[in-house]
Amino acid sequence: KYIAANSPVLIRGLIDKWPAVDEYTKEGLLDGYKDMKVHVSSIPYSGKFGGSGETDMDLSEYIEQMVEHRTVGGAHPWYVFRGHPIPKVSEKPNSLTRHDICPTPEAMTYAFQRIPGAKSSERSDLFVNAQWALGGEGTGAPVHFHNTAWNALVYGAKRWIIYPPHDMMMSSKQILDYFETDMQEYIKRGINGRGCTQVAGDVMIIPESWAHGVLNIQESVAVATESRQALWRLKPMRDLMDELPDDNKEKRRREREHNK
Repeated sequence: KYIAANSPVLIRGLIDKWPAVDEYTKEGLLDGYKDMKVHVSSIPYSGKFGGSGETDMDLSEYIEQMVEHRTVGGAHPWYVFRGHPIPKVSEKPNSLTRHDICPTPEAMTYAFQRIPGAKSSERSDLFVNAQWALGGEGTGAPVHFHNTAWNALVYGAKRWIIYPPHDMMMSSKQILDYFETDMQEYIKRGINGRGCTQVAGDVMIIPESWAHGVLNIQESVAVATESRQALWRLKPMRDLMDELPDDNKEKRRREREHNK
């Protein structure tokens, strides 16, 4: 219903039973991944998109900094973001996004399988990159946009700011910095993004071309992935929309006939 209409939706408690819930506690991360080298930056892909800095360190060092509230970046702290191309990297033994730890929820498989161009229900056919993020309060991803994606929060809480396609934008500013500065200027100009708070267990679906940024308001662990297929940029899913229970279905049909 939401993906076909290119509308964002937050689903409560969809991943409560993920093995990652046990795997990605602080204790679990320190036990199984403490020596893993992680990339820490103001924004994901900082070097490519012009962030304010980046560095590498052991995961245990970052967790220690995060817990003690002395994360690199200072007032606008940096966070850990790792991409895992599916399946070549995502299924490696040391991957943080293996399917046995972070299985695609059945609801996601069913929904994305209906997208025109989807070849099968296999994870590798539906999704292009599995992403893993860890950060304390004040960290997060800048405002950006891409193919339709879903984002699962394993631990913590975070605030979303979302802009529809007519207001879509790309920012290279650290997200807390953005909330404090650019966002306030946009509000003065009448550009008011939508917002919601995501808590542990929730999954957020962000449609194609909707700009969005996430601000961690607690220590958070998240897993996300993007659709391999473009949706509305190629072909609006009108046939699928017509199958949905909707009081406006007949009105949309008449409008399309009129436009022809």
